[in-house]
Formats: sequence, C-alpha cells, structure tokens
Amino acid sequence: MTLPSPILAGFMSKVRLVRPKGFEPMSVKEICSVSGCISETPDVDPLWRYNDLGFCDSEQTARDIITGDPNLYDMYAYEMFPFHCRDGEVKVIEVKLSLGQVPPGFDLLGYDIVTKANGSFFECSPLSCNGAGKWFKVNEYCLLDDEAYAYQVMLDMSAPDAHVEPGPYYLFKVYRKRPT
Repeated sequence: MTLPSPILAGFMSKVRLVRPKGFEPMSVKEICSVSGCISETPDVDPLWRYNDLGFCDSEQTARDIITGDPNLYDMYAYEMFPFHCRDGEVKVIEVKLSLGQVPPGFDLLGYDIVTKANGSFFECSPLSCNGAGKWFKVNEYCLLDDEAYAYQVMLDMSAPDAHVEPGPYYLFKVYRKRPT
C-alpha cells in the first residue's frame, strides 16, 4: 500500500529520557515517543497554546510553554499520516492544519504508533508505554525505522487481542532538532 503523505502536526519540547532501568529491549538507548507517558513533556500550558492535534504550531511556542530549566528539553517535530486504524481497519481522516514542512535542522528518528481515544492530546505510544517494543524491531529511540513496517505494526497492534492500549492508532514520523 502506498501511504498518503504525512502532514506536519506540530512541535513539542520533551525531556531527554535515557532507557529506564529494566526497560526492554536492551538495544533501546532513549525513549523518544510521541506520548508523554514515559518521555516527559512540559506541564499543560494554562494559556492552551496548542493546535487541534495537541501540539504547538511553532518551535517558539513549544519553548514558551516550558516551565523549569529549558536546558533539560529537546525540541521535537511530528508528522502525522492522515488516517487512523481500529480493529485492522484503516480510515482516512481530514486534518485541518497547514504548518508547512519540518524545518531544516531536524533529524528523523523513526516512526511511532500512538493512541488518541479521548481529549486533545495523543495518549500512549504502545512501543514504549506498553512495552510492545520488545515484540517488534525497534531502534535505539524505541521507534520503528521503516514506514512499511511501521504501518504493519500499527495494523497488528489494532487487533483486538494485541494486549496494548485500545485504539484508534495513528502513525507518526518523529523528528528531533539537532543540538546547536
């Protein structure tokens, strides 16, 4: 299947998190998931400077919502494929954002599969949150390296007996800004 082009969903600052003690697989060096379950994001912005997908529309806004030491945070950009999957069925969705392209200076770390059942924010990244990374071939960031493989993993996770968070599941490309 040829996947539709992903759209820039936004930016988020996150605390760099080395692999927690006992986390499997041992090949994971950092958790760079979209969700904030393990890889911490700033506290919820009281001014609610988030777009409809729960991300910031600019790097500057993502920096502005940081409370505490900004040196603890890395800048991430996320592209989302315009579909979701539940029970093995893929449904194209309309995404009303036009943020452009991922700016220069960001490196693709891999693909993440994320749930969003309630609310404004994406909830869980089963590869890290549910430990599903030990069942699939993940890279050092606990993400998937290959787009076609990531799509297949999303389908597998959406099966009713998959033992991960309930869907629907969304497929993301995860980028991190290079240190200057």
